[in-house]
Amino acid sequence: MNLERRALDRRDDPTPRPRPAKILARWILALLAVVPLVIFAREFVGYTMTYSRTQLHPAAGVDGPPRAYYLDWRRDWEDLDALRKAAREGVMATPRALRKDGRLVPDPIGVIQGGLAIHDQLLDDPDQPERRRILHDQLEWLRTSAVWLPDSVPVWPCYWSAGEYGLEGPWISAITQGQAVSLLTRGATYFDDSRYLRLAGHALAALRSPALPLIRSVDGDILFEEFPSVPPSTVLNGALCAWLGVWDYYRATGDPEVHDYAIRTIAAMDRRIGAYELGDWTRYDLIKTRPVSPTYQEIHATLAEAVHAITRERTWGERAGRWRSAANRPEIRARVFFQVLMAKVDRHWGGSVVRPRPEAMPSGLSGAPLAVRENSANRP
Repeated sequence: MNLERRALDRRDDPTPRPRPAKILARWILALLAVVPLVIFAREFVGYTMTYSRTQLHPAAGVDGPPRAYYLDWRRDWEDLDALRKAAREGVMATPRALRKDGRLVPDPIGVIQGGLAIHDQLLDDPDQPERRRILHDQLEWLRTSAVWLPDSVPVWPCYWSAGEYGLEGPWISAITQGQAVSLLTRGATYFDDSRYLRLAGHALAALRSPALPLIRSVDGDILFEEFPSVPPSTVLNGALCAWLGVWDYYRATGDPEVHDYAIRTIAAMDRRIGAYELGDWTRYDLIKTRPVSPTYQEIHATLAEAVHAITRERTWGERAGRWRSAANRPEIRARVFFQVLMAKVDRHWGGSVVRPRPEAMPSGLSGAPLAVRENSANRP
């Protein structure tokens, strides 16, 4: 009786009931409204709270044979299973590595930075034979896969696209050369292998040659270019990491000419550092006008600390302090988040954007296959 009554009540109820399709549409609209908010919240939290923080390695030192690298990357590749997977083909397959016809095309920057992280992990705990083998594999990849340009200059081309700088592979980078020198000088000491030090010396020549697009001369000053492009970008972290490679070679050899070159080039950067400052925050390069992410702000602060430790120039210490202090303030990080967001929106909707074009790459790269090319004619 009660069931029949409820059935009659439903038939007599004049209130229209939503159809299943309308209910589904409402849920979809609700999700479409919520998803952007979730993405926004995640990005905001990442910018202001959970971003990566880079510190100066306490054992880096400033003279004598290079030991720990200046940027403390020991947390990278801590997971041995992840490291095994990345290095299962010998050379590490890092995020910007490519595949061509089933063959791995490594990203040299990722390989080198991974090698520096593993090297410093081994300094803390030498009893890790698997990490030791993987580090040796990365050094051997550098030794055997270099493209040799005229005058016995080895380079390690990048094949991934850096579209915002107009670069399509293959292209070469000052940060690759500088950090290759940093890894090779450390590898020479760690494995007692002089071949790595000799290779570092040849690689350093790319950071001194006016024939290559890795350096730029402005009013007699020499600046290092991570992304060789026109107009020049002169990426801040790339230029300073390249410079640290020059200093590492001096540390490893005591070569007075390299010492003088290092002093000249860091003085040139010192004269131009104001162009990167936005108050106490920094920008990535000389093209982008928006502030960097807190992650890169921390990297810039750490690099300034490293330069200050080496040169003892007061100005670098003051910069490092200002940049680190700003990175530590959540209200500034929140402001930077909204500034970057608005800059990206403006760019998306057709705002003014500088579109660099690539610098001419050396002709010796044009015929280089995507993985390994040995040009015995140019080898020393």
